[in-house]
Amino acid sequence: MDKLRAAGLYISSLYPLKGKMIDRYNECLLSLGLEPTKLESINIDAIGWSPEVAQEKEELHYLNHGGANPYGIIMSPEQNGLPIYFPFHSFDRELVDLFFKENLVAIKDITADAAIIINLDQDIDAFYEPSDLVDYNMVTVGFKILGELDREQIKQNSLVQKMYKGHNSLDVNLHNKILASATKHGDLRGRALQLREVDYQTTSFYTKAFGGVFVLRSKSDGHLLIFESMDEINKYQHTYMAEYIGSPNLLDQLVQRGYIHFDVNKISRERIERITQYYFAESAAGAKHPLSDILTNKSLYLKYLNQLSQEAKMQVIGPIKFLEKAAGGHKPDRARYMTDDIYRALHSPVHDANSSLMWMLICRMQPTDPFYTYYFDKELFYAQFANYSEGYKEWVIKLITEELKTKSEANVTSTSYEQVIKENHFPPNN
Repeated sequence: MDKLRAAGLYISSLYPLKGKMIDRYNECLLSLGLEPTKLESINIDAIGWSPEVAQEKEELHYLNHGGANPYGIIMSPEQNGLPIYFPFHSFDRELVDLFFKENLVAIKDITADAAIIINLDQDIDAFYEPSDLVDYNMVTVGFKILGELDREQIKQNSLVQKMYKGHNSLDVNLHNKILASATKHGDLRGRALQLREVDYQTTSFYTKAFGGVFVLRSKSDGHLLIFESMDEINKYQHTYMAEYIGSPNLLDQLVQRGYIHFDVNKISRERIERITQYYFAESAAGAKHPLSDILTNKSLYLKYLNQLSQEAKMQVIGPIKFLEKAAGGHKPDRARYMTDDIYRALHSPVHDANSSLMWMLICRMQPTDPFYTYYFDKELFYAQFANYSEGYKEWVIKLITEELKTKSEANVTSTSYEQVIKENHFPPNN
């Protein structure tokens, strides 16, 4: 991942912790029943996840006690707006943003000398079977403040109010209690230490539980669970319709239910080229010239393109021909110009609602567009990137960097656009 890191595309926006902040972070870990880190400095994202601690513990989702019990750690208001790099649920980002929005003033005050542990509570102790996921519809972001400063503030205020009543100002024991509280915690009376729980209504979502499941809710068509693990889908009897993500029937189901469609008017030439270049890179493996040079030099590209078999060549140029004919008012035979894999990859969401989730699903069904995979599913992108050839890695980095600098919000979706812009420090176009 060194190349991605050098380009600012790999876990690049984090908040640093060291010294006393590490001690405070370890108190949070101990409070969650986790072993403290031995590291002297770490970095954390918006939810308090640290890549260094994850590596140390050899557990990516170390802040989770099972799929139904994820936690977070807020050490600073500076975490507000940072990415969440490896969320357990697709809505984790929205939850954390909402918690910061409702409690930012208190978070600034509390984290001056304490930390906040947040828990995503949905009144389910553990997922027993996949059908439980459909019941996962209301999530409450609860919290615990280290040292329970919020409770101590209430106690301290109560003691002070009591002192002003009657002749209580002469009560030595009451004075001693107030002094003891002030000595231990300071004067808490004017501080903003009271946090508000946040309720979040889920709709359709993705979760890492049961090996990875897309939960698509629909009262009219019935709920649909899409599993990434064949082993997990075979373990259970299902109350709701369940499909494997690699099933040949899945695409038709998603289209019939109105989630995604193949709309030639929404397919850009750039998107087709990104996908066909993926297949070209596979076919041109072993070329004498570096792949990054071939993909950026038209003469070299044409040289190697014409060396491909007719089948491989059509896989690269066929989709463009299809788009050109469709733009000219013709009705070209899809099967003649593009493979089923490319056809699947060129679908897009029908509605704006849950569009980021649908893009993520399309990327996981057919992860052949490196830019969209990076845009909507970084964890998948990082896993794929590790297996790319060196030349293709260089081309992909250049592609993503240039796309992020020129992409406008309307090109994809607002939520993902804002997140990627924050993550890579590229200002949006005005």
